[in-house]
Amino acid sequence: IYSVGAGSGYFSEILLKDLQVHEALRNPQWQPSNVIVLLGSGSTKWNEEHYSTQTYGYSRLNEAARLYFNCKKSGQNCKILMSGGDPAGIGKSEAEIMHDELVGNNISKEDLIVENLSLNTFENAKFSSAIIKEHHFENIILVTSGTHMKRSLMFFKIFNINATPAVSDKLLAKMQWESATKNVMILDTCLHEHAGLVKYYAFEMLGKN
Repeated sequence: IYSVGAGSGYFSEILLKDLQVHEALRNPQWQPSNVIVLLGSGSTKWNEEHYSTQTYGYSRLNEAARLYFNCKKSGQNCKILMSGGDPAGIGKSEAEIMHDELVGNNISKEDLIVENLSLNTFENAKFSSAIIKEHHFENIILVTSGTHMKRSLMFFKIFNINATPAVSDKLLAKMQWESATKNVMILDTCLHEHAGLVKYYAFEMLGKN
């Protein structure tokens, strides 16, 4: 019953509407000092010499690069802050892997900042916020997936960082009678995010007591 219900797309559609509440950021208002915060989404070790970002991460990399070049074109100063440690224990942090991939796409090393300690979204916000405050960036743009943005912004606000959301992708469930693997995968993503939101609200309640 669960498999059929999850595969139909009905539950996925409901949860996606609650999570994907931000539109794409097409024309940012750049300031003299800008930082694009790029959140990791997993990494893969192919062999001792080759590591790569996982599937969801490529849309995030693409959006961060697009925004970076858009900022540079405006003539303003812009940095990309990549946030992500090594929760999978593969021997190289998500941030370092993203750094190498961005450099491979003609982004200057001098404009890249690596935060490689965080192991979850809360720590992404905690460690990135410290770097943001240290550099006194005027404009903070947060890049992550549409389903992940709501929770990410909440955690950054805990550390008094009000970032402009730049969603890198938008998931769409396909409503159908037959069970579809894609819908099951989307529902799994949504449930993971809602579990994270429960943790956030629990954290907020404990902090106020």
